Amino acid sequence: MEEIVHIHRKHKPSGLRDVMPGLRVRDYHKDQETEAYGVGAAVLLPWSQFYHQLDAGRSVADMAEAFDVTEALIQYRIKVTAATNLYRNRLNRRPAASQRQWSSFASK
Repeated sequence: MEEIVHIHRKHKPSGLRDVMPGLRVRDYHKDQETEAYGVGAAVLLPWSQFYHQLDAGRSVADMAEAFDVTEALIQYRIKVTAATNLYRNRLNRRPAASQRQWSSFASK
């Protein structure tokens, strides 16, 4: 998904540079990579669908399974959309096992 964003946004391709004789590394454009990852996450987890899962109090693991993505991507999307309070409040309505999940999420 990120590669499609790079093409669509006309990001400058990274290149190789010599750091010492015989050792080349690829350039890293942090702004471009951040943008591509964020857009890719939004495509995989559209807010209209993601919000309903959050509002229903679904756990990170349940949402990851439902959207077929990693738990890390769910956590990223919760944070980047400023939905941490929504997630925490809805999860607090669930049994103790879910609240333990919030504790592990909040510490990351």
